[in-house]
This record gives sequence, structure tokens and C-alpha cells, in this order.
Amino acid sequence: MAVQPVEGSEVITQLGQGGMGVVYLALQPSLDRLVAVKTLPALSRTFTERLQREASVLAKLQHPHLVPVVD
Repeated sequence: MAVQPVEGSEVITQLGQGGMGVVYLALQPSLDRLVAVKTLPALSRTFTERLQREASVLAKLQHPHLVPVVD
């Protein structure tokens, strides 16, 4: 799988894809844990703003079926 590297993580596989981007399962070696990494299809201002709004909302939620937002 040819995936652009995400700084601080090693991509393992693609988990899903949607209107905002692609989500990958990755290893974060510095903390020895698996993480989900969401990437945008392009560095457009619109997509960046949408991702920031989504992260802000998700960071305030706590539920056993939602992953916490880290960064």
C-alpha cells in the first residue's frame, strides 16, 4: 500500500474513506499504541476548517464507541 507517511506514526492499513478524507490504522511508536489517523484529500482551506470543526466537537464527547481526539 503506497501511503504518504504521517509524521510520528507508521501506517498499517486503511480503515475507511468518506467525503472528508481517508482514515488509517497506524502505530504510534513513541507511545507503543495503535491510533486512527485521518487525512484530507488536499490541503484546501475548506477541508481544513471542516476537520477542525469536527475535531472540536468530537473532543468534547465521551462515549465508549467513540475514539478520543488526541491532536
